[in-house]
Amino acid sequence: MTKAEFIQQAALGAFKQGFKDPWGEAQSLANAAPSGTFDAAPSKPASAGGASGGVFPPFGQSKGEPIHGASERTLRFYAGAAVRTLSDPAKERFHDKERAILAAYVNELERQNFDASEFKQAPQDSGRRAPPVQQTMPDDADSEVPF
Repeated sequence: MTKAEFIQQAALGAFKQGFKDPWGEAQSLANAAPSGTFDAAPSKPASAGGASGGVFPPFGQSKGEPIHGASERTLRFYAGAAVRTLSDPAKERFHDKERAILAAYVNELERQNFDASEFKQAPQDSGRRAPPVQQTMPDDADSEVPF
């Protein structure tokens, strides 16, 4: 825990106990602690990602749960959402992240021996849509505009 994290928690505790100046109380507690008590870097929460190292995004029924060991139905739901995001040019800034998370879903589906071919993307796919096909008009006289 860093000193800043300690001060925040101590201030919250002092506030709950009814201190008039919870921030000042927390600061004095932090200053009174022996040197070396606090970490230099902020602490990171333990990863709940399991073997694959990832968790589902913050939406849906399985939000925040590990990808590793998830049901086929859940994996397909989130993979479909990732594919929809990748097909939306307005969300292009998220495409790199979505490609990575989609790969995690595909890897987990394949690890569980499910077919994930519908979610695999071609390497040249940049997430952009194909240009429209141009249609040509026939050259006969009936196709001319009457005015």
